[in-house]
Amino acid sequence: MSKQSITLKVNRKTCFYLAYALLMFLSLIFKPKIGISMLLVEYIIAFIKEMGYMGIFITMTLESALVPIPSEIVVPFSGFLVTQGYFDFWHIVFISSIANLTGSIIAYFIGLKFGRAFVIKYGKYLLIKEEIIIKTEELFRRWGDVLIFFSRITPAVRTVISLPAGFSKMDLNKFLLFTFSGSLPWNFMLTYAGYILAHNWVFVANILESYELFFILLVLFIFIRHYILS
Repeated sequence: MSKQSITLKVNRKTCFYLAYALLMFLSLIFKPKIGISMLLVEYIIAFIKEMGYMGIFITMTLESALVPIPSEIVVPFSGFLVTQGYFDFWHIVFISSIANLTGSIIAYFIGLKFGRAFVIKYGKYLLIKEEIIIKTEELFRRWGDVLIFFSRITPAVRTVISLPAGFSKMDLNKFLLFTFSGSLPWNFMLTYAGYILAHNWVFVANILESYELFFILLVLFIFIRHYILS
């Protein structure tokens, strides 16, 4: 690639960032209400009600098995429903943690049986970038087995870390112990966050309605920046 082409690409990115920043700034100033955020919240809550504990288990298993389903949405809204009597707080914590363990075992054996080259080649179809795999491998080599525990409370890394554990043929019993014990505090925090969210819903709903376009633009920017422009 020529120097001129690189410069043009950088300039386009810079223009995009500046234009997007201006758009986000204007959304904070004018606070347009488009009604999407509350509809989305209502849909998520209704969906979680319908799927129950089994649905929580399935979605959290898939998340830990590298399917891009965010626990940061499913578990907090399950905690939200604790206040309405639909779920039990500790049932959510333990079911989510067991699901994380189940999905992590699947990811571990994918790394163990198929290897690094296979994961890098096909991981893109699950939005797993090669850079993330390389980063987690470096962290795993530096910190060793104990990283499995601490990574469970680290977004992005928490699911992918099972792969280098499989690549390196980490002792399975240690992997199971560190995975489950690390998943417990993560799911406790997410469930508790949803519980607190429910008790402050009037305030939170007002914030969502006032700044919903800003939040939508922010999420969209993170996705574009991470998966398209990087």
